[in-house]
Amino acid sequence: MVIYVHEFLWAAHFFTSQHAPGPGPKKNKKRVSFSNSNYYYVEKLEYRSPSVNENYLRTFYKYNHEDEQMGHCIPTFKIGQPVDNFELNTYLPADFDFGRVSLNELKKDGKWTILVFYPADFTFVCSTELKDFGDLYDEFKKLGAELITVSTDTEYTHLAWRREEESLKNANYPMAADPTGGVAKRFGVYDKASGLALRGTFIINPEGVMVASEVNYYNFGRSAAETLRKLRAAVYVANHPAEACPANWDEGAKTLTPGPKLVGKVAQNL
Repeated sequence: MVIYVHEFLWAAHFFTSQHAPGPGPKKNKKRVSFSNSNYYYVEKLEYRSPSVNENYLRTFYKYNHEDEQMGHCIPTFKIGQPVDNFELNTYLPADFDFGRVSLNELKKDGKWTILVFYPADFTFVCSTELKDFGDLYDEFKKLGAELITVSTDTEYTHLAWRREEESLKNANYPMAADPTGGVAKRFGVYDKASGLALRGTFIINPEGVMVASEVNYYNFGRSAAETLRKLRAAVYVANHPAEACPANWDEGAKTLTPGPKLVGKVAQNL
C-alpha cells in the first residue's frame, strides 16, 4: 500500500518534537517504512520550526489503518474536479434488456449524469427512493440528464426486483450493477464492512466535472425533488456563468450576480 500524504502536512507542527537543521524552507523526499509492505512517501517540508517526523507518521498510519479496517473509503473523485471514465453493466427496464453505460459515452452525447448509489435491491428505504426517482425521471431527461441508479447487486437481480416490486413500475432509468464495488469505491461510498454502497448522489456536468454530491447513511432516504432542483440550478449557472443561485432556488426565481454592488445588499436583491 503506497499513500501520498500532502494535505496532512499542515498537522505536522502538532505531532512532532524534532527541529530541522539549516535555513528553510527546504524540500526533500523521505520514505518511512512501517513494515515490509507499508510505506509512506512523504514530501517533507523542513523549517527551523518543528517538522514532520516518524512519530507523526505513525500516528497518521494508525488512524488511517483503523479507517481502512472499519470499511471507510477515501474517494478518488472530488467535487469540482473531472471524473475519470467508468463503465457498468445495466438492466434497462424501458427495453426489458441488458446494456452497458459509460461516462465517456454520456459526455459525447452532451448529457448531464446523475448517479444514485443505494445499498441493495429488495430492501425497504431503497424501494421508496427508486420509486421517487422513477416518478420524476422524465423531468431529469427534459434537462438533458441521464439518471442511473447503482448498487452492488447484479443486473439480473435488478431485473427481478424491478419485476416483483410494484412501486418500481415507473423506474425506467438504467439500473447499473457494481458487484465488486469498484465504482462505489472511486466515489467514496463503498462500505467495506457490509459490501454495500451508501446512499450517494452525484451530479456530473457534460464536461465530466462533478458539481454536486450528497451522501446519506443507510436508514434514511433522499428526495428526488431536491436532486432535480439541484440539477436545475447547476444547468442554469452553467448557461449563465455570471450568476449564482441562492438557497432553495428553483426555476423562475431570482438569482444573484456577485460583485462589489452586491456586498451587504443581498436581501435587497432577492
